Amino acid sequence: MTSKGLGVQGRKKIIWAVDATQSPKDSKNLMVEMRAWAAALDCEIQPVTVFSNRTFNMPIELGLPWRRTFKEVAQKTMDRFFSRIDMRGVLPPHEIFISAASTGRMAFEVAKYAQRQKALLICANTHEQKTWNPFRLGGFVENLVAVAQTPVLMLNQKSKPSPRIHSLVYVTDFGKDSKTALKLLEPWAEAFGAKVRLFNQVESPAFTSGDINTYFPGQALDTEPILKSVEKSRKKIAAEWVSQLKKDGLVGLSTVARRKKSIALDAIDCAQKSKAGLIAVTSTSGPISRFVMGSVAHDILLQAKCPVLIFHNPKKARRKRVTVEARALPPMSSIDQSLEHYEMD
Repeated sequence: MTSKGLGVQGRKKIIWAVDATQSPKDSKNLMVEMRAWAAALDCEIQPVTVFSNRTFNMPIELGLPWRRTFKEVAQKTMDRFFSRIDMRGVLPPHEIFISAASTGRMAFEVAKYAQRQKALLICANTHEQKTWNPFRLGGFVENLVAVAQTPVLMLNQKSKPSPRIHSLVYVTDFGKDSKTALKLLEPWAEAFGAKVRLFNQVESPAFTSGDINTYFPGQALDTEPILKSVEKSRKKIAAEWVSQLKKDGLVGLSTVARRKKSIALDAIDCAQKSKAGLIAVTSTSGPISRFVMGSVAHDILLQAKCPVLIFHNPKKARRKRVTVEARALPPMSSIDQSLEHYEMD
């Protein structure tokens, strides 16, 4: 991808969602990853920190031995954090102060800022643990994935950075949204010179032997013909998508596999076997699915050992050969109106 020059004006941004209360060591791998993306996409890294009442987790009535305003304490915290990080080539941090003690609101403010800046990407660490609880309340990362219209690149605590992405795995159901997201992914794969491997899992039929016996008494349940038919159909679609990738100047591969574990774990296994440096997936998170964290995107995010790129409800976009353009953004008023559905304490 050709350089647009060294000037700041006109260059795109990668938004770095910073938690200044965490150890700077936690950002080491993420910084390596962000620098690689910034170099490949010819854009800049913009740190963004949101401070709210819950940031320092202190009761208001606590008598402090010093007299400082909330912003002064926040500023000192941020200065201390960034003083321990190599900030060469990184833009000065941008601070956002809110009164709401809500991770949902904090995530929303980062997402909104990214939209206004027409950022290409939001990057963040996740400290969430590998747990499955269908009604567990979401943290900052879950809220961010749910509301961000800008693609989100995440590293969990076990992820290793991929400064050179030679190949990536794109998890797809071959649906319309997934095809749109693939078009958005193509110029990034081109920038890295990465092969794109499509991954699709052939699920087991969603019926039981009891269902068969109800309508066809005495018949044995044989799902093999169904699975073969689905697998053949999926491989045909995969071949068409791979062919289109090649027409677009990319190296396309595909893996259509029957279910062994879950979609997420099978996709992660595929990425490890193919030595992929990135897993990309489309998220369809919404107000209800925020409570049900069994989605493919979240499962991959929490367990992958490489960076994970998440597209949230992608819109129709045209591929650019030379530069990566930000998606068309909905009016901010519509985003503001939807906040009440996403806010979570």
